[in-house]
Amino acid sequence: MPPQTARNVSQAFTHITPDLQLERDCRRVVLVGFNAYDMASMALVTPTAFRTQGGRSGREAIGAAFRAAARRGHNVARVWAHSSDPKFPFQVAPGVYLEAALAGLDWVVADAAAAGLQLVLSFVDNWKYYNGMDQYVDWSSTAPPRTQPRPADVPGDPAGLGPRKRKAAGTSAAPGGGGDGGGGGMGADGPVGVAAADPYEAHRHSLFFSDPGSRELFRSHIATIVNRRNTYTGRLYRDEPAILAWNLANEPRCEAWANKACNHILQEWIVEMSAHVRQLDPNHLITIGSEGFFGPSTPDLLPYNPGGWAAELGQDFVANNAAPHIDYATVHLWPDNWESGANYANFLNSWLASHLAAASVLLHKPVLLEEFGKKVIRMVSLSGIGRWSFPLRTPPPFPA
Repeated sequence: MPPQTARNVSQAFTHITPDLQLERDCRRVVLVGFNAYDMASMALVTPTAFRTQGGRSGREAIGAAFRAAARRGHNVARVWAHSSDPKFPFQVAPGVYLEAALAGLDWVVADAAAAGLQLVLSFVDNWKYYNGMDQYVDWSSTAPPRTQPRPADVPGDPAGLGPRKRKAAGTSAAPGGGGDGGGGGMGADGPVGVAAADPYEAHRHSLFFSDPGSRELFRSHIATIVNRRNTYTGRLYRDEPAILAWNLANEPRCEAWANKACNHILQEWIVEMSAHVRQLDPNHLITIGSEGFFGPSTPDLLPYNPGGWAAELGQDFVANNAAPHIDYATVHLWPDNWESGANYANFLNSWLASHLAAASVLLHKPVLLEEFGKKVIRMVSLSGIGRWSFPLRTPPPFPA
């Protein structure tokens, strides 16, 4: 099946024209939007079970956000097609889903359509454990059994190790991404200690991309979402024009310092999973959802990365996005989180210019700046716990 083009997709779906523009209903589409990763979970919130702003339900808040966004000229939102919070159960065991949770995602899709917005839906998260990559590995019957407790999720980078701690632990300095509230990943001080846990967790994480059982469980999750019939619209997700595109994952990383095969296995995973999505759904655009770090296929572009660590995460912007079923490239931009060390404005300009040039000249595909942000540190008082500082994400727009 060929990559998605205007020649083989209904005009009701957004597609890419030969001159690399997005088009829908014979009109050019310029994407302006926001990330609201937890909307499927928000749809399960009721004022009787949770303390909510103004006594509104989650669904009322979602509707207000979508309509406010549409009034301000936004036309797309990026949302998880899973949960990353065990307080809102989604896939509770391999292939076992809570219907109420899936209905929450149905509501988000239907409400976006009613507001005139489209969605980018992501299948899995790199950072958080619940319904994330690491849980698939723990579920797999072909992966080695876990031999030590997994540290708890906390805001921060993978394994909770900042560059200085990673250097002390003898690993690469690889800061986290923006992700869902600061690129939350594996916990900082697990039961067995950071230095011992980090190499183990990083290598185990890489199994998500290579272990047969993990890949099969993920393929099944993709099929469940793509083939689902929406409770409110009656349409299958694969036939839903309100869906703009699928992200294979949010910021997939395979840390090459822990598994030397990471560049190879991540590339194979992208090729396999994008072909799987295309076979199930010929209508929608397919993207990776990665930060866009340059890799070994383009050594001349490595200096544009935020640091040497970025080339050790398995990503390769050009090779990854050259996969035949990837329709457009994605780029994320979190200079504070990445601790680029360069002049802020200079790094922004070089990061964007290098990716625009690579997408145009080497890939001949569009590129979307899918995430960007500034780390904001605030002091938050938690009764009985003390004062903690953590990055807060800008919430989706609400009516003034």
